[in-house]
Order: sequence, then C-alpha cells, then structure tokens
Amino acid sequence: MPQTLEADILTLTSLGGDAVRERHDEFASCLVRILSVDPASVEDIDSYKAAIHHGFSYYYWKWDPRAADLYEVTTVAITRWDADVDQCINVMCELVDFVFFLVWFSEESNIRQSERLIQPLRVASAKFAKSAPRRSLPRPARKGPYRVAWLGMFVQSDNPMSTALYQIAPALLASDHQLDVYAWRFCDDAFRSYLEAKGARVHELAHATPLETILAIEARSRQDHPDIAISDMNNGIPTALFSRRLAPVQIFLQAGMPAWPVQHLDGVFNSFGFDPQKAGWGDAQMLRTNAPWDGAALDPAVAETEIAAERALLPKGIRLIGSYGRFSKITLPYLEAVEKILLRCPDVGFALGGTGDAAHIRTFIANSAAGSRITVEERYVSGHVWGHILELMLDTWPVTGGIAAREMLAKSKPVVTLHSEEMPAMDLQRDPALVARSWEGFVDMAVHLLQNKDAYGEASARAGALVRRLSEIRTFEQELDVDIERTVQRVRSKRSFIGRLNSMVGRVASHKRK
Repeated sequence: MPQTLEADILTLTSLGGDAVRERHDEFASCLVRILSVDPASVEDIDSYKAAIHHGFSYYYWKWDPRAADLYEVTTVAITRWDADVDQCINVMCELVDFVFFLVWFSEESNIRQSERLIQPLRVASAKFAKSAPRRSLPRPARKGPYRVAWLGMFVQSDNPMSTALYQIAPALLASDHQLDVYAWRFCDDAFRSYLEAKGARVHELAHATPLETILAIEARSRQDHPDIAISDMNNGIPTALFSRRLAPVQIFLQAGMPAWPVQHLDGVFNSFGFDPQKAGWGDAQMLRTNAPWDGAALDPAVAETEIAAERALLPKGIRLIGSYGRFSKITLPYLEAVEKILLRCPDVGFALGGTGDAAHIRTFIANSAAGSRITVEERYVSGHVWGHILELMLDTWPVTGGIAAREMLAKSKPVVTLHSEEMPAMDLQRDPALVARSWEGFVDMAVHLLQNKDAYGEASARAGALVRRLSEIRTFEQELDVDIERTVQRVRSKRSFIGRLNSMVGRVASHKRK
C-alpha cells in the first residue's frame, strides 16, 4: 500500500546529512512522491513547504549528482502549483530555486542551461504575475537622475556575485541617482559600510519565508518609489517580484546563468554577450557592462606561509598549471586538450580545484595517458592562493571563467582561452594573443608558453597590463547613464497611448501569423 503524504513527510524529514547518502533511494522516493501530489490534496501547506525545503537542502549542501534525477518531477510540480494563495508562493519559490540549482550545478553549457530553464521559469513567472493585484505604477520620470532599487541576494564583501554591485554602485551614485539596496538574503557589515560610505542606503529585508521577504521588499518599495529596479539574480524571489512588477522599469544584471523569461523585463546588462532570444529576454533593451575592475581587490596580499601550506597539498617536483571553479564547467573536449598539453610537456602537471560532481573527471583521469599528472581537489580553493601556485590558467569552455580568470590575470599569470560563442563578450577580458579559435590552437598556445620562457614573460607582462587598463576605464559612468536613459525612454514610449496601440497591433499580427 502506498505511503500517505504525511508518512512520506515524516520519513523524509527524519533523514539528513550522511544518513541520506546511506538511504538515498528511500529519501529520493519520498521526495518524488511528495513533489508529485495534487496540490489540492495538501491540507497543511506550511508543513509541505518545510518538507520539500528539507529535501532540497540536502542537495544544496552535498551537491549529490543524483539530484539531476529530480529535474522532471520538479518542473512538473511547477506546472501543478498555483501562486494564488499566499502560502503557495512559498512553495513556488522553493520549486523555482531548486530547478535553478539543478541546472546550474549539472549543465556545462549556457545554451543547455537556458533550454532547460526557459519553460519552468516562464510558467512560474506567469503564475507569480497573477498572485497580486495589478500594480498601477506611474510612467518613469521623464529624465534622470532616477531612484534605483537594487535587489541583491549576495550583499557580501567576499562573494563573487557581489562584484557587479561593487562596480556599478559608485557609477550610479556619481551620476546623482538615488540607490537603495534591498539585501534580501545575505549581507555583511563590511559591504554594507562600503555601500553606505558611497552614499547608498542599504535595507536588510531577509525574512524566514520567501513570501515574507517578497512582502517586505514590496512594502519598502512603496516608501522609496523606485523608478528602476535592478536584480543581479534570476531565481525564485526576484522572479516573483519582477512578475508582480516592482518598479516602472526593471533591469536584469546578468552575471550568472542567462535564462530569465520573466514578465515585465525591460533591460538586461548582458555581461556574457549571450543571445537574448536563447535566454528568453524577449525585446528587452541590452545595456553595456564595461565597469572598471578593481586590481587591488583581485590581487590582495597573501601570506607566504598560506601559499606554502596549500602548495604542500599538491603534487611536488612538478610545474603546475590548472583551473578552479565548478566541476560542471569541465567538459570532455577541455580535458582532452589538457591531456595533449601534458603529453607535450612532461615536466608539467594539471591541478583542478573546486566544487560539484567530479566523477566524469576522475573517469577521464583513470583512462588518460597523462592521468598520473592530473590532480583533482574536491574542495573550495582560494583563487588568491592558487594564483600564486599555478604558472598559467587553462580557461574552461564553453562556460569560461569569470572572477577566477580576473584573479589570475591580476597576478600577471597568463590565461589561455578558447573563444566561446556562448560568451563572446568575455574575449574583451582576455589577452587577445591567447584567445584561440580551435582546440588545436588552444593546445599550441599553452605549450608555447610552457616551453618558451621569453614568450611566457611577455604574456605575463601583457596580463598585468590588461588588468591595469581594465581598472582605469573612465567611460563607464557615461555609458551607464546613456544606457539607462535609453531604457527608461523606451519604457515611457511603450507605455504611452501610441506605444500601447502599436504593441497591441503587433500582438494581433503575431497571432495571425501563428
């Protein structure tokens, strides 16, 4: 006889940590049955939400690759649940966050990530949009400066996802825009102090449940009356807020997974140069992201003892090249290129550090002719330490490095990159002489640097010069103002009578073509 929902919840919530690994089949079966129930049959939504949160949390913390098996049942659950009851919003946010995580930690391509996220996020956005009365927001101001609300999940001084806010906040404030930062998940005192010293106002709005956080942010926005809302994340809470329309103009700062087919999206800071249609951005205005780097922050002082301690954990008596980050970014063509480099450079080893499932990497190592010189460190590693250990970085592909590559370049370490059609804008953050157009060219570039001291020295000098040049950009404030103004005026035009009429005619014409 099948277990009741209550029995499944009891079993699921009784297991955690290592106990789940030992009884994973039972744990996962309970979670699948819970996710598969008819929402109408759930009498205690709070208990249901707590149960799926418990189930999802195991995968968030353990990065168990078997989580990928839950993708289909989670996306189906998104179609089943509505967000018309307050507690259901909590469930929907949990489901959206989990499918977001599943795709982020398991897919090796931005295109593939988008293909798997577009439909569930579009369905969720439509349901979130119906979860609150339509807000009658005024047309944005005719001309700036504007009141800007920044939705920040990571308002933290040591988090790479805070880089965009760190770079863009001073530019906004220098142009006399008002900046209110809505820290809706994480916030530390150091970053808060930095923002406030620049002139921003920081509001810590994290609450126990997604719904409470959403309502707190919306209440704050009714006091601040932002003209523009910017979100640097595209998971559950920002999807709900944008779908319910937080501000007259809404902009996505894309710094991670591009996919976001959210309703009421007016603009995108397209940091990867990703295809807007593949990301589900519709007709949103594209904004430039040429913010200056902070060379000092990318290359802080590190104690020699710390470097020595980390080097002692890695293979001795051999030169090291490598990379660090999510293991899902390590693809088979990339590993094959690493192998070719090592076979041509017998005094070199490859070290890879990071998080996620490394099973495919270990399988490759076991069958590689150069496997004895490939090391995998399945743990978080400090780029500021590894940057002093590795002679050069082999950039990942097709999802290339972000902060990791910047950290290496800031230490005057060459970064060899293969051009990615998914992320063409990243080529502008690389030494053009080390951007290959084929795997053969990628291998040849790396080998040349490893076997020619003069070439390596020149590449190191170019790396340092590149960081200095990108840290001295003086055009960003003006570009930002122009792009924001253009986006605002586009929204004003669309919301005018003529603009609404043209939009309606366009929708009718599109329907007839179908």
